[in-house]
Amino acid sequence: MYCPNCGKLNEEGDQYCVFCGAPLIDNQTFDQSASPTPQQILALAKGAGRKGLALVQRHKTAVIGTVAAVVVVAVAGSVLSARFSARGVAERYFKAMLNGDANAAYECLDIVASPYTALSEFTDFWEERYTPVDLYNYSVQSADSSASGNTLPFMGSGNSGSRAARQADSIEKTFNFNYYLRGSDQRYSATVTVVEGTGEIPFIKGYKVMPDFQVTGFTIAAPAGSTVTLDSHALAEPESEGGMDVYRVPAIFNDAHVLSVETALGEPWTEVVVPSAEGVQIQDILYSADTRTAVYNQAVSQMSSIMASVLAYGEMPQDIALTPGSTAAQTYYQLRNDLVQPAEGTGLFQFSFTGSQDQSYTDQTFSSEETTYTCSVDFNYAYGNIYRNWNDELVTQDGNGGSSGEFTYVYEDGQWLLDSFWLGIYP
Repeated sequence: MYCPNCGKLNEEGDQYCVFCGAPLIDNQTFDQSASPTPQQILALAKGAGRKGLALVQRHKTAVIGTVAAVVVVAVAGSVLSARFSARGVAERYFKAMLNGDANAAYECLDIVASPYTALSEFTDFWEERYTPVDLYNYSVQSADSSASGNTLPFMGSGNSGSRAARQADSIEKTFNFNYYLRGSDQRYSATVTVVEGTGEIPFIKGYKVMPDFQVTGFTIAAPAGSTVTLDSHALAEPESEGGMDVYRVPAIFNDAHVLSVETALGEPWTEVVVPSAEGVQIQDILYSADTRTAVYNQAVSQMSSIMASVLAYGEMPQDIALTPGSTAAQTYYQLRNDLVQPAEGTGLFQFSFTGSQDQSYTDQTFSSEETTYTCSVDFNYAYGNIYRNWNDELVTQDGNGGSSGEFTYVYEDGQWLLDSFWLGIYP
């Protein structure tokens, strides 16, 4: 029995080669009627001498197929390794930039998935910045020696410079390109940095260009209950932090984006923003015309209610919702006691508003931290008043007047609560 490893003859019945210790295959009693596998043929041919060669001859088609498969796998592996090697990825990205090829560039980039980093978004972003140039020739070398020449702006290239001390063992590898454009003797240079990651193909390392134009973890904070739209995408499922809705965008390109915010109380807010790691916090939104009108109407209604209670020398109207700690009740009782003295039979006995105007500042804003509005009202009124003259006689006086007032509200739980007020009524 011949050893398939060293080819030397052993005794029949031996299980292991006495010369090299390899397990023995019974190549003398091989079933000639069965077709051996290519692996068996190669194993026998390796160490069975002339008998093995004869076996190979008889089954040369299987052997050739096996060898061809091995060659194909080897060649394919070599090609894929070159394509997905650090240098291969760097070169493909370099060529994609010079060719203005957004698709090829996108394949080389380590892009975090989001609606704002899809290929369609990237293509628009890329084509705004790069147009194809006519490349004549180029050379590439790792960053242990520096490139020189005019540098073309290069997206996603990372930091350039000498990295020889750590280039060999680092998961980050940098390549310098020197190149010429057709029809010019000017030499240009560019730098590409790739980072080792998880490969898409087994047994082959994966390298990607780390884009320095991609912002991850971008946040947008807006007043609670807002509707937020970034470009054409409506954001959803915000987190609540400090009274604000916080939207988190996994990744976005750091070019200009249109951010729009709509709120129940404010004017539509739109601004062009460039995303950054710090995020965007939307504060100081102008109150809308509808909000200003609603608050003004509420203030005028509460003015009438307050004056009706004053004339009756009654309590603060219970239908006026107050903020906790409001000074409105204290102001009411002071106003009532100043205008009506029932024990003496003096003071106002009739009062009516004859007209009013909203004089509030229209540039008032709100934020998540403070949603307050101050309504200023100019008003005219008619009144009837009883007073005691210098001769201690009661005198009835009718008249008209004009004055102003101010009502400050805080918005809570969907309603405007009165925090403070004053009315300038001095008959």
